[in-house]
Amino acid sequence: QGMIWLHPKFTESEEGLDTSGDVWLQKALIFTGAIKTRLASDSSIMYVAQGYEQLGSGQNIEFHVANGLSALAKTVQAEWAETHGRFIDIHQEFDSAQFTDLVWQEWNDPNLSRNQVGWDQNLQRWEFERILHIPQMSQQELPFSSRVWLVSGGAKGVTSACLLALAKQSPDTFILLGRTALAEEPAWASEVYDKDLKEAFLKEITNKGEKATPKLINQMIKQVQASREINRTIQKLKELRATPIYVQANISDQSGLGGTIKPIIEQHGEITGLIHGAGVLADRKLEQKSIKDFDLVYGTKINGLRNLWKVLDSSKLSHVLLFSSGAGFFGNPGQSDYAIANEAINQIAWDLHKNHPHVKVVSYNWGPWDGGMVDENLKKLFQQRGVQVIPRGEGAKIFAETALSNNQLPSPVLVVGNDIRGKDLPISPKNWEESITLKLVDNTLFTEHSIGGVPVLPATYALALLLQALEDHYQGYKVLKFQNFKVLQGLRFNEQISNCFTIKGSFINESKGMIHIIVALQSTE
Repeated sequence: QGMIWLHPKFTESEEGLDTSGDVWLQKALIFTGAIKTRLASDSSIMYVAQGYEQLGSGQNIEFHVANGLSALAKTVQAEWAETHGRFIDIHQEFDSAQFTDLVWQEWNDPNLSRNQVGWDQNLQRWEFERILHIPQMSQQELPFSSRVWLVSGGAKGVTSACLLALAKQSPDTFILLGRTALAEEPAWASEVYDKDLKEAFLKEITNKGEKATPKLINQMIKQVQASREINRTIQKLKELRATPIYVQANISDQSGLGGTIKPIIEQHGEITGLIHGAGVLADRKLEQKSIKDFDLVYGTKINGLRNLWKVLDSSKLSHVLLFSSGAGFFGNPGQSDYAIANEAINQIAWDLHKNHPHVKVVSYNWGPWDGGMVDENLKKLFQQRGVQVIPRGEGAKIFAETALSNNQLPSPVLVVGNDIRGKDLPISPKNWEESITLKLVDNTLFTEHSIGGVPVLPATYALALLLQALEDHYQGYKVLKFQNFKVLQGLRFNEQISNCFTIKGSFINESKGMIHIIVALQSTE
């Protein structure tokens, strides 16, 4: 019928980093995939962590990662339509009886739209909701000063586009870290267009009387293309009067990274900004994921960031700008390890935001970008699913404006785009219900809306609750039409009627990309 994963309590390391949490996230992912064939068609998977409280706002530590389990829970539900996934964060001070009681409450909660819940020390339940804040950016910018940026993944792709937009407004020093070795272009590739590189390389090999495997051909072409893109980025930064320094480095190698960065700091000054854009994909179904996949995808994001942080002086930093993904914020089929890593990045952003108030911290949860891996065919597919594709220029502009603006964002986690899972996910036909609590003390509007001196829930407010519940349960869908709205009896707030209400939904049918639902709101007596 389901599985409950009890995550080990955090044990603080000497460095204050949750490195011990990595292996348990890996185990959670692999174990989840392994039990798929044993799950009933209508089952639940709950991941329970203790010691973080209020959805991961941990204390006295940095870079803890257990909150990555919330992304795994969301991905489970997105990938396995008949399975409900939930992450529960319970305060560490509860004894075993209280802990068990809270887990049992969550197991029996009929509201299946919530994937992330927290219980604090006051037995207050916190629900995580995917509410997207749209920052209103003004022209107010941070005072200009010469900045030195350390950038991972910054010489290619999306990160490169963002850097160029940043340099237009602030021509700083950019230390670009990448694995590609910049070397003089081979003679066979000189003055050859990218589209003709394969033909040119095959001609070169043939003339030498040698044979080339497909793997070697792809390797040589990618090396030339990567070097060209890096050199173009460097040249464009110079044209913007910025100072680019490209350094071949492996951010997964902590010992080598420190030796590489130290002489650059001595020459160009202390690093004042960190931009972490490095990342890799290994898309595969959850049950097909391997330890190798996890270590590659997760390690590049999390261990790479840890290693970068260790070589920096946090007291000198003014900015930490992290590239996360909507895969972590929403969950995404086929990207369970990538989702875990990026949600862990979001939690790290919260930690840094709290523990280093002098630093501007932003975690950009990007949706898919136009260009790069998103070709015209994939772009059309995203459009059909209702997934917004971020125009390259617009995305880069958002990055530069939020980085340099002095406006305070409502949180360090900034979502750019909409729900990347789209609306073509399998829809569960089963009925559902959701319990909500409304209190007069928290809603003064209700006291002003009364009949015979008894406060009554306004019909428009009830309708708003129904609409929100529908969009919560059917992610990626928007309410197009609401018909036959009826008030059978007013929902009153008095001694006979409790403050607890229930929203019930019944699936009718699905046709032509639309679903039809009957939904009702009633008081729980």
